[in-house]
Amino acid sequence: MIKLVASDLDGTLLQNGAQTLNPSIFPVIQKLQKKGIHFVAASGRQYWNLRNLFYKVQDDISYICEGGSMYVHNDQIHIPHMIDPSIVRSITEAVHRYRDCELTASCTDHMYIEGHNPSFTHHMCNIVKNDIMTVDDLLSIPGPVMKMAVYNPPEVDAVFQRYHALFSDVITVVHAGSGWVDFIPSGTDKGFALNAILEQMAISPDECMVFGDQWNDLPMLKLAGTSFAMANAAPGIADYCTGVTDSVEKELEKLL
Repeated sequence: MIKLVASDLDGTLLQNGAQTLNPSIFPVIQKLQKKGIHFVAASGRQYWNLRNLFYKVQDDISYICEGGSMYVHNDQIHIPHMIDPSIVRSITEAVHRYRDCELTASCTDHMYIEGHNPSFTHHMCNIVKNDIMTVDDLLSIPGPVMKMAVYNPPEVDAVFQRYHALFSDVITVVHAGSGWVDFIPSGTDKGFALNAILEQMAISPDECMVFGDQWNDLPMLKLAGTSFAMANAAPGIADYCTGVTDSVEKELEKLL
């Protein structure tokens, strides 16, 4: 019996670059709740952004944010690990050296970006609608960092290979979809965060249904007893899932 549903956002619930949810998902989530099935939004996006996306049910669901670097359950924010400042410096200096990516750093208060590219600033503030602070240099930001990310859609595969080779021995480097490569603390991912929520709710992984499309979704897809890769998922993701679908809503209606 399914007691919890977790879904990725970009490429999964949000298709074709959409930045707002189809309103049809809200009554589905409410129907799930009435049947005792809890919903978890699991994304590389920040908590503030996710709450705004799920505005109609924002206080009724749980959140896995920043690729698993933060999770929120019962209004309690959990941040298992922060990135060591020396690693933050090394990644920032490497990105500055290659100069072919936009760089972000997520702290507990804001996402920080370097404000030298107005089109990227516009994209993050007005399209993605993150809570953004711009600085001249990310090495100057005030707080501890829980996730970093680089953005270069045309060259994302090459960018991933570069930074995986440079930093995978000290931090988890993952494809996050939509042109992003994420850096998250070792031992922290969407699967880790989902498992923590399951333990708090005394729900077994076999009672969990998960949807995803990218390699950063793989830990939670492998954890769940029932898992769906999206039809347009990254090659190889479906090999780890119990099914393939072109619509989260369709599968949830079947579950209901």
